[in-house]
Amino acid sequence: GILIATPILILFSRLSFNRFSLENIVEASILLISLVVVSKMVFAQWIGNNPYPLAFLPFPLLLWAVYRYSGLGTIISILVVSTISIWETIHGKGPFYINDEPNTSLLLVQTYLGVASSMALTFYTSLTEKERVYESLRKSEEQLTRTEEFSLIMVTHVGLDGSWLKVPQTLCDLLGYTREELLDQNFRFVTHPDDFMADWSQCQRLIRGEIKSFDLEKRCIRKDGEITWVYLNYSIVLDAQNNPVHFLNYIRDITERKNLEDALKKYSGELEDRVKERTQALERSNQSLEEFAYLASHD
Repeated sequence: GILIATPILILFSRLSFNRFSLENIVEASILLISLVVVSKMVFAQWIGNNPYPLAFLPFPLLLWAVYRYSGLGTIISILVVSTISIWETIHGKGPFYINDEPNTSLLLVQTYLGVASSMALTFYTSLTEKERVYESLRKSEEQLTRTEEFSLIMVTHVGLDGSWLKVPQTLCDLLGYTREELLDQNFRFVTHPDDFMADWSQCQRLIRGEIKSFDLEKRCIRKDGEITWVYLNYSIVLDAQNNPVHFLNYIRDITERKNLEDALKKYSGELEDRVKERTQALERSNQSLEEFAYLASHD
């Protein structure tokens, strides 16, 4: 009652039958038939009068059912083995039947079913907990991915050889390439030739462990040929043995800021030129006045 009937009632109240495809149904039918046949072979003595060494033959099928069909597999597999083993023992068959001692025979069957049910339910509970943790981790990763996809700070993974391993959609939009085009290329492909060595030399220092991270501003060449300025923050990801695995790169578009800086420099230069011209004109005017004053004084 505790190990078979109660789990059946509880699990049946939580089951959903809408997620099984035709392939699942075919596999489940084969599994159910195999479980019935094997149980009959053991408890109905289809394989001889002394099948006790094979009494645990249904166990692998129980594990298969639990692993592939979770709660539903646990319920049906335990129910099939329980029904066949109790039925055949009551009718004087099976490895646990003892002549003229029905209570002892059923006690042995009960012990057997207790082991089988406990094993299946424990395995089911372990898988369920593992799936719950995995689902929670998957949702967290999806949320992080969505955040990275639309964040102004673009998070990328770059291999130790410079190849792109992971790029967000925002970087693809910034550079004008598709995700597939970037993943097939090295980051040198989009880096301005004059800025590549400064970037790559710092990456080599990261690999050698000389630095933990570095910041850099560099120019990138868009697919349409336009120049884009980006700010980079590089760090390196290590494995359990402290060996470098790949680069972790945070990218931010600073093109607008660079354009404003260039405009300010240009304006400052023009202002300096104007001041210089005005100064020269004033000096010429002062010189003319001095010459006039000299001539007037002389006259």
